[in-house]
Amino acid sequence: MIDKNIYELIAAYLAGETGKEENERLQEWIGLSDENRKAFEDMRLAWGVSLCDYGKMARIKEETLNNVLTKSRRIRLLRPAGVAAALFFALLLGGSAAAVLFRPEKIVETVIAEPEGDCVISTQPGQKAETTLPDGTKVWLNSGTVISYPLAYGIAERTATLVEGEIFLEVTKNEEMPFVLNTSGGLVKVHGTSFNVRDYPSDNSMTISLKEGSIEYFSSDNKSKVLMSPGQKVVLDKSTNAVESSQGQDDSVSKASSAMVLQKCDAEIESVWHLGELKIENENFMDLMAAMERWFGVEIEVSGNLPKESYYWMTIKTESLREMLGLLNKITPLTYTINGKDVAVEIK
Repeated sequence: MIDKNIYELIAAYLAGETGKEENERLQEWIGLSDENRKAFEDMRLAWGVSLCDYGKMARIKEETLNNVLTKSRRIRLLRPAGVAAALFFALLLGGSAAAVLFRPEKIVETVIAEPEGDCVISTQPGQKAETTLPDGTKVWLNSGTVISYPLAYGIAERTATLVEGEIFLEVTKNEEMPFVLNTSGGLVKVHGTSFNVRDYPSDNSMTISLKEGSIEYFSSDNKSKVLMSPGQKVVLDKSTNAVESSQGQDDSVSKASSAMVLQKCDAEIESVWHLGELKIENENFMDLMAAMERWFGVEIEVSGNLPKESYYWMTIKTESLREMLGLLNKITPLTYTINGKDVAVEIK
């Protein structure tokens, strides 16, 4: 039987209320046995569920207090660590029923992916989600995105990986333990800031745009790096692993290497998707179709004569796919059929 004090220590860690000595004690305890590791994994998952909807948590807090905890521990429930502990005990007593009470409206798939202890969070095509890491860092996931982070996240280091897709992050500041994001083309190092990373396997390039703070981007070969300021982005050509220049290049910014260049951007537009909007600016027809595929979670097959010199500007909020194709038809004459997730577009 595991001491309940350990659950309180885990809860305090997940809420960011522990210091270096407590973190070391917890790490040592996790390594003592498979039972300890499983208990930690279970509570971390419970904590992740709790972060999804504090409104529902508030509505059942009193019930949790009455059924799970003694009066001597009720004051602690007002702190995040107490909420995590209460939720975990509720899960122990109530099983899956407790998990259902805290299920978020947006679909988030969270699993322990590897025996080493990586946690994986993913979204399906057409879905978007929001989650919070143990240190309070907020992460928004766009359609078809996969991220992972180690089970020991925040104990000795803060490292996460964007496996594929697009994310927007608001990183909790910690000067002593910088946040590191691994990508297919290199890594991003930050202390506390907000930025957007887009890295879909089907895209020819990866982009990193900075909204607030500052970040360092290191190439995968560790031979070059660039320091970014708000309103700048890096575009990495996947075919050459070289950072390319595009419209809006900031000539006043010195190059970190002959292959790496900073570019001006509108960081608000680059990351506005996490607020529930898709902005299309100066995109050709096929890039527009690719963006709509991800946004609506469909597969679009295009035929006919592609408009070669046409570029598009539009904003998608709550409009349906059918509404957007109807609007597009007024700009570029086309016909379309929608059969579930399969969409056929023929340009006249």
